[in-house]
Amino acid sequence: MRYDYDRFDLAALDRAHLPEWYLADGMGGYAAGSITNGLFRKHQGYLVAALNPPTDRTMFLAKTVEQLSVGGRLHDFSAGKKSTGDEREGDRYLTRFTEDEVVRYVYEADGVEIEKTIAPRYGGGAVALLYRIAAKDHDCLVRITPQFTTRNHGDVRKASELTFDLFVEGATLSLLPKAMPEHRILVSATSGAFVRCDEPYDEDVFFAFDASTGDDRTDAFYQPCRLELPVAAGSATVCEMIAAIDELPSESAATIIASYRERIQGIVAHAGMTDDFAARLVRAGDLFIAYRRSTGRKTVLAGLPWFADWGRDTMIAFEGLTLTTKRYPDAKDILASFAQYERNGLIPNMFPDAGQEPYYNTADASLWYVHAVMRYLEYTGDEPFVRSLYPTLERIIAAYCGGTSFSIGMDSDGLMRAGSGLDQVTWMDVRIDGIVVTPRHGKPVEINALWYNALCVMGSLARRFGHPSSQYDVLAKQVRLSFNRRFWNEATQCLFDVVDADDPSVRPNMLFACSLPYGLLSDARLRKVVKKATDALLDVYGLRSLSKDDPRFVPEYSGPLRKRDFSYHMGTTWGFLIGTYVDSYLKAYPSMSARLRMKELCHSFETHLREGCVGGVAEIFDGLDGRVSRGCSSQAWSVAELLRTYVKNGLDRI
Repeated sequence: MRYDYDRFDLAALDRAHLPEWYLADGMGGYAAGSITNGLFRKHQGYLVAALNPPTDRTMFLAKTVEQLSVGGRLHDFSAGKKSTGDEREGDRYLTRFTEDEVVRYVYEADGVEIEKTIAPRYGGGAVALLYRIAAKDHDCLVRITPQFTTRNHGDVRKASELTFDLFVEGATLSLLPKAMPEHRILVSATSGAFVRCDEPYDEDVFFAFDASTGDDRTDAFYQPCRLELPVAAGSATVCEMIAAIDELPSESAATIIASYRERIQGIVAHAGMTDDFAARLVRAGDLFIAYRRSTGRKTVLAGLPWFADWGRDTMIAFEGLTLTTKRYPDAKDILASFAQYERNGLIPNMFPDAGQEPYYNTADASLWYVHAVMRYLEYTGDEPFVRSLYPTLERIIAAYCGGTSFSIGMDSDGLMRAGSGLDQVTWMDVRIDGIVVTPRHGKPVEINALWYNALCVMGSLARRFGHPSSQYDVLAKQVRLSFNRRFWNEATQCLFDVVDADDPSVRPNMLFACSLPYGLLSDARLRKVVKKATDALLDVYGLRSLSKDDPRFVPEYSGPLRKRDFSYHMGTTWGFLIGTYVDSYLKAYPSMSARLRMKELCHSFETHLREGCVGGVAEIFDGLDGRVSRGCSSQAWSVAELLRTYVKNGLDRI
């Protein structure tokens, strides 16, 4: 499973939309860059460590820059822009980029080939680089310059803020940052020697992507030394380099890289996928499963590079990331972790980046949790563990029936209301400057579809575990009747997005009433909802958040943050919605021809896997030109839902 870009692919790249890569360290940190080795967003860096896993992501090594001296000629392989517009074009020497569990750059100049392979140490705190250098006809000198910083991965620094005590001994560096005296940065190479650089700072580093979103701040990196490595004509040399915080790992760089690759290959093999597309998605999903220090358990990062673990995202991504892939111990850990934090029937919406107490402003995360527990039981048969969670599920249902925080509670018709004032408790949750952009107060359609499913799950579990089930069964029947009476909109031939007060906006939320295991609609209504979604919402890589025919439709997610926030759920296409669409479509049209159409739809993502984030699926896309990816480079629920629906519906077997 390789993603290969040869010199022709590289030459054809759109410089405004360069592919980027991310390799996760399992702790919330990562290594990242672009396929030209030029940084175009602040979050890209070779060593980004989560100091309070999986949060407090801090960049220590931005990248390494290579130069080659042959016969008095200097070839500079650095790439990227300055704010003046000056562009470093060292990527013209780049002949190949490969991502195959790890990443590899191959440069060639004056008969010398330099191959650089990169992988983070799984478990965090270090990154390994392996250089292979082959010189044909001439002696040469290779220079490798590490660029350091100490900053939040989404921030910038001025050169004056980057002060270090520096210790150099042969091929080893030790840097003590004045801004973070509790840490040190260590670099060790197996050959060559470090010498001082004439210019210790690389300043005015410009991030083109960030500038396009309204953040044109420039950055600086500290580059006190370069490693000089002579290579004789007709010979080949290997140099291993490790950069780490606080302590160098005992493993060699080659071992770290090999272990990283073997671990990913093992995960794919364990999942048992024979379909190449499914196997690629299994690999992509590993980015998001990380350790959380506060619980001592695994969790799911909503997306890279910037999201932490969100309850809603975790539960929606849960099946695709952990059950479809047979990562059952991780699945168990995640369910246990969130059960620890249940409060008043709610599981956390979000764990803050700085590691404080979680936020609970979500009406759907707890209902998705009930669904996730049932799916875990169906996959694993682990009845003792699910029995241990049953009291948590009972508290969730009781709290929703009696009413809990954020105006979440059951009405007399059995339907679930949620939100008031400035509350935003569904996934369409943007609030900016006191403005609720997509107010969905009342009874949102997907909340009530989830509520009905949760009641059906509880009835099933109660019978299985020998508890009374009638309270759940009776209430589920009432919800089904009330739902069909209140949510069907004859004028649009689909479902209201919200009732009480009624909102006829055509949005993808109605599909959850079709796709969840316990359906609410007749076959005729199901087909009408799917037809409406197909005509008004279906896009290249997901579903639009609002019908393209709506006068409020925003065609492009771009510009400064405020402008983007106002378009986030007003037409922007969301990748994760492909899951509910495919499930709904195949319920409406259970035929082989329909399955083949849905397989083709899923496989359309293969093009995207080579764009945006290499091997990943973006958070969102423009609503008009759905090929343009936006938001988080790779999103957990986008990957997970594509994988889940593809395998669950047997599309990998036709």
